[in-house]
Amino acid sequence: MIIVDDKPLAIEILEGYLQKIPFAGCSASFTNALEALDYIELHAPDLVLLDIQMPEITGVQLRKMAGAKSRYILVTAYPGYAIEGFEHNAVDYLLKPVSFDRFYQAMQKAKAVMDKNESSPIANVPKTKDFVFIRTERKIRKIDFKDILFIEARQNYVEIHLGNEKIMALQTMKQTEDMLPADLFCRIHKSFIVYIPAIRSVEQHQVLVGKEAVPVGEAYRPAFYKKLGV
Repeated sequence: MIIVDDKPLAIEILEGYLQKIPFAGCSASFTNALEALDYIELHAPDLVLLDIQMPEITGVQLRKMAGAKSRYILVTAYPGYAIEGFEHNAVDYLLKPVSFDRFYQAMQKAKAVMDKNESSPIANVPKTKDFVFIRTERKIRKIDFKDILFIEARQNYVEIHLGNEKIMALQTMKQTEDMLPADLFCRIHKSFIVYIPAIRSVEQHQVLVGKEAVPVGEAYRPAFYKKLGV
């Protein structure tokens, strides 16, 4: 799920709402609609929380340009856009200022739609993407999964450890975890996610990844061992 709104405060409010909903999470947010369009075309997120009135292109124009791979909840301060939004198959339409109870209702509706479609054979076809785009302080970088050793939490950032460098990304661990394929990555500690193929050995309460020893949290250990098949 991503958020697209040209006003940072509006994004902050929606991110705060999402943190209160167990089944929801945000993998990225954008104040620039054209950057969001590039991300949607590359990643096809399940759900886009989309402001309508934005510079450069409107939310409705973005929806038309991005195609139908993602679903949309339209968010705007202008009620006159509601009919046009629903004409483009929006899951729901939220009028600013958005209350939490109305937002929660929209998220439940989106979840019901996605859960229904996940039961179809087409929805269960595995994704073959082997890279991810990460927003850093100055740019958006493409990172191949195979180049990642592990990811470490750093307050409001994450530090991505590659073979020959470290990258600071402007996102939370939860957002990072949601962007990564579960068959390749595993969260083994509240502060660490590891790339499973990079693990060299597991010793007591830590794993060796490259030349680094990464701790395994007690609460994460059973699921981690199960994923390893041991």
